Amino acid sequence: MEDCISIVPEGDKLILRDILGKSETVEAKILEVGLLDHKVVLTK
Repeated sequence: MEDCISIVPEGDKLILRDILGKSETVEAKILEVGLLDHKVVLTK
């Protein structure tokens, strides 16, 4: 999901939500977070 505005952990999965309210559940872990450019990299 390109324009994710929220990441919510749920067990071993993450729920990604975009600005329009669309959500997607993924099995991933957060690998890297960049605060200045708001970039989050996920890995399986």
